[in-house]
Amino acid sequence: MVRRPWMDVTIKAALIGAAVLVYLDLKAEIRSVRVDLGTRIDRLETRMGTRIGRLETRMDRLETKVDGLETKIDEVRGHFRFEMTEPNENPPPTDVNQ
Repeated sequence: MVRRPWMDVTIKAALIGAAVLVYLDLKAEIRSVRVDLGTRIDRLETRMGTRIGRLETRMDRLETKVDGLETKIDEVRGHFRFEMTEPNENPPPTDVNQ
């Protein structure tokens, strides 16, 4: 069987056309995946930003409570130091019974 030149050209053109179509399809698919990933990353960044904001708020509240506790501890410590250094005019309850 004799090969005809027009048949070779047709086959080559079909192969080149198919390769171009596969390339364009892959390019479109990659673009679609990239856009989808970008959207997902944006949503994730938004959610993480919201959670970080909530965490910072909670940490601020905790810091305020710890500061209040430190203040109370300092007050009690000062009271005990004052009681130890200053004589008490009233005798303790155990001395009253004697």
